[in-house]
Amino acid sequence: MNLLKRLSIGNKIAIIIGVAVVSCVLLLALFSVHSTRNLERLELLQKSLYPSMQQLQSMSIKTDRIVDSLRTAVMVGETDMLESANEFRQQWLKSAQKLAAVQPIATQNPQLERLMQSYYSQAYALAKGMLDGTLDFQQMEAQAGKINNELEALQQFQTEMISSAQQAVDFAVQETNDGSSEAQFLAAALGLITIIMVLFIGWSVTRNITSGINSVTDSLKEIASGEADLTVRLKYDGKDELGELVSYFNQFVDTLQVLISQTKDNTLKLGEMATRLGQVSTVTNNNIASQSHAIEQTTGALSEMFASVKHISEHAAMASSAATQASTDCDEGRTLMRASVETINELAHDVKHTADEIGRLESHTNNVGSILDTIRSIAEQTNLLALNAAIEAARAGEHGRGFAVVADEVRNLASRTQISTQEIQVVLEELQSASKTAVAAMSRGSDRTETSVAQAENTGVSLNNISDQVSEISQTNHLIAAATEEQSATSEQIRNYIEEIQTMARQSTENTAELEDVSQSLLEINQQLVNEVNHFKV
Repeated sequence: MNLLKRLSIGNKIAIIIGVAVVSCVLLLALFSVHSTRNLERLELLQKSLYPSMQQLQSMSIKTDRIVDSLRTAVMVGETDMLESANEFRQQWLKSAQKLAAVQPIATQNPQLERLMQSYYSQAYALAKGMLDGTLDFQQMEAQAGKINNELEALQQFQTEMISSAQQAVDFAVQETNDGSSEAQFLAAALGLITIIMVLFIGWSVTRNITSGINSVTDSLKEIASGEADLTVRLKYDGKDELGELVSYFNQFVDTLQVLISQTKDNTLKLGEMATRLGQVSTVTNNNIASQSHAIEQTTGALSEMFASVKHISEHAAMASSAATQASTDCDEGRTLMRASVETINELAHDVKHTADEIGRLESHTNNVGSILDTIRSIAEQTNLLALNAAIEAARAGEHGRGFAVVADEVRNLASRTQISTQEIQVVLEELQSASKTAVAAMSRGSDRTETSVAQAENTGVSLNNISDQVSEISQTNHLIAAATEEQSATSEQIRNYIEEIQTMARQSTENTAELEDVSQSLLEINQQLVNEVNHFKV
């Protein structure tokens, strides 16, 4: 059995075939030997024994016919019967020649011929003498007795030869039958031995192969059942093709075990990444919602700022018109210094009204300052949100590239808003300073107009001062008007940018929602993969 384990399956099968072939060759050799012997015996029967027996029987028949012909010739007295006897004699001699040609033992033929010659010569002479009348009847009885003795000796010798030939035929036939029986017995024995050997070797080979296959099958069942344990290896100590199959299968299981182990580790990492991606998308969605809320607040603040800018522009136009009118009045006052006190009072009233309007302008500029603080705060918060969005987009990788571009645009817009706000702040500070100066000047002008009746001679100087201050106010009003127009344009641009930001924020919200769906799908797929991989024990 150990020898069979070291042989390949092909060699094991070849052993069975070899035993069968050797047995067939031996059977063929046995049949060939016995067939050759039987052919020799049959050839002897065909060419010698049967022809000898036939010739002896023919000679015996011809002997009887010779005797009958001679007796008939004597009894009926016909000489023709002597001729017939002579013809039978010639036929007998021909048969004797044929017998000599085919008989294997020809030593008896001359004696047979001598007996025939002795009998025929005496019997023929006796019959012819009786027919011719030349026979001595006194000697006839003695001659007849002698002829009968010769005939009996001839017939007995022929019978013995026929019996000997028959025995030779029977012996040859018996030998042939015995040879056939022996061949059949040896063939049956050899066939039985061959069958036993083939069955034993086949049983041994089959048992060896099936035991190996059953061992491999049991190991495969152990691997396939339960937890699909990949740590189990097939066990087989044979050196045949099944051993090679087991070796390569164990190598495959080694590779599969490493692959499944790596897949398990990767599924855990993938699950962590999917969870992190879901958390990041949730945080990003919350940030976008906060940003959208801040943008809505910014839009409302900008609307209020637009209204304030519009009021500032209107008041600046009114202040510019009043300053122009004041300048005209100052020119007329210089030419009409000695106008009536009523004109000076009207001027005082106008100056007071202008002071009130400038005070309101100062109040509005203060309001604009608070609005600019709000815009600055919004710009800073937007910048921070854009920075956070860029960080989260960088974490998101390929999916956050579009959002990173939007975040960068928002950060640039916030920076530009801060710069514009700083410029507006500078202009507002100048406007506030000029407004304060104008208010002080108007207050002084109002005080002076109240006492101008007594100081009319100083009116020209005051009017000159007023004209200068009004010119400054007019220039300041022009600056305010230009600044408000620029602020209006900047605010409009900011509103457009904010609308774009809102659109991008909505798109980002949709993208983050889709990202959440993708992360959820990824988690589900990862869970399915984990469940499938957990079926294997590594």
